Amino acid sequence: MLLIENKNYRLHHRSSASSICIVSFSGFGAEEQINGRFFMDQTAKKLDFEIYGVVAKYNCWYLNEGIEQIINEIKNKIDKRKKIIMYGVSMGAFAALKYSKHIKPDFILSFAPQFSLDKKQ
Repeated sequence: MLLIENKNYRLHHRSSASSICIVSFSGFGAEEQINGRFFMDQTAKKLDFEIYGVVAKYNCWYLNEGIEQIINEIKNKIDKRKKIIMYGVSMGAFAALKYSKHIKPDFILSFAPQFSLDKKQ
């Protein structure tokens, strides 16, 4: 279910009675930017996990206007009694690390993150 769509992002949610909740962030150039799905949606459905799927509409490293609205919505709605896993690849891995201080997950799976946007590093 689409919870929020703003100029730069979409937030999807799939509820479940599972004790696990995933917060996923789509990666750089991900097909989710154009196909209306979100990263890990089919896996979460198959395993019956709750999931919040964040999709950047273009490659912006989750730094543009509107991300605060998305993160606050997740923070306010997420069931803190569940095991929370933040998950991302590439650009999405950067976002999982960056916004973990707000969501406070139990685990972060961050694959191939771009640790800095400074071209000198």
